[in-house]
Amino acid sequence: HAYWYVDNNSHVTREELRNAAEMFENQIYPKVTDVFGREWVPGIDNDDRITILNTNLSGFAGYFSAADEYPKMIHPGSNEREMIYMNTGSFRVGSREYLSVLAHELQHAVHWNGDNTEETWVNEGLSEVASFISGFQPTSSLHFIDDHNVSLLYWPTDSYRQPYYGGGFLFFNYLATHYGNYEDLKILVDEPLDGIIGIDNYLERLGYTNTF
Repeated sequence: HAYWYVDNNSHVTREELRNAAEMFENQIYPKVTDVFGREWVPGIDNDDRITILNTNLSGFAGYFSAADEYPKMIHPGSNEREMIYMNTGSFRVGSREYLSVLAHELQHAVHWNGDNTEETWVNEGLSEVASFISGFQPTSSLHFIDDHNVSLLYWPTDSYRQPYYGGGFLFFNYLATHYGNYEDLKILVDEPLDGIIGIDNYLERLGYTNTF
């Protein structure tokens, strides 16, 4: 389900890349897509595969760029393909930390296809759940336990955000285990309304009278 690229300046062995690709194909991709749905297929590039670029990034462990989903005439920097960028400077390719981030970013690609206007706290919380169901415990939950006096809904743009990721993960993991199940989260991803209203609609569609 993916093309794998490695920057010539990144030190990645063939074995590391093969192991990462096997984990993506056999564990991450099937688990994330079973729960949240698929990325845009065949997408802007008319290709069923997603692109995973391993390179040295500044300030990111990894990211999915929605700009790549648009033609260059709209976003000049677009690579015109469904694409995930992974930072080879943050961790070893194929390590548990690497694979956890890869699962996290795959959910963002899927979520963009289901609802590209979703609020940050919902999208990021669900991405942490994606890491969890792929078999990797998000370390952000530990940061939240250490620093839990943060908002669930309102995220800073220019400060340390690990506790916010942790709060989002714990909330949506609770939602999935107390109201429906993990597979029902696709209903939330595809819900066109966002944030609290979207969660209320999700609960109503599952037959609950509870609100956010």
